[in-house]
Amino acid sequence: MDLDLLITWIFVLVLVVYLTQLPIRRLNAFGNFLKKVLGVIPISKMIQAIGKRRNVGKTDK
Repeated sequence: MDLDLLITWIFVLVLVVYLTQLPIRRLNAFGNFLKKVLGVIPISKMIQAIGKRRNVGKTDK
């Protein structure tokens, strides 16, 4: 296995374990932080626009 891939998997595993240990309030704050960070990136805005366009025809039941 490549060393970079191994380091990435370890980082992801540690992140998942850390996030599962957070209380709900802190987890919500982390989610809000990610929304702000991802809102700055232009690619995320394009993905949101595509998602909104796909949801236009759907109705909530």
